[in-house]
Amino acid sequence: MIYLIKTLSDLELYDNDIGPQGAEHIAIALQQNKTLISIDLSSNHIGPQGVQHFAKALRQNQTLRTLDIIHNQILDEGKRYAKDIRKHNSHLKLRFNY
Repeated sequence: MIYLIKTLSDLELYDNDIGPQGAEHIAIALQQNKTLISIDLSSNHIGPQGVQHFAKALRQNQTLRTLDIIHNQILDEGKRYAKDIRKHNSHLKLRFNY
């Protein structure tokens, strides 16, 4: 549904326990959405798999400017995916910790 909303620019879903599956759904929608500029998914337990989904999605989306994924237990594996996000999206402000 997110990809259908043409006026949504900021999405704040912090502390909702969406997990890696929820992150996958958002990442899939992000591939088609061209209006979102900021997403806050802090404290959602997305883990490294969730970061991997965003790394894939953000190769197709150059509109997003801020992605906040702090406090998501992304570990070293997720850190590698976060570096991939930065590599392909130099314009993106990425907030994460592991």
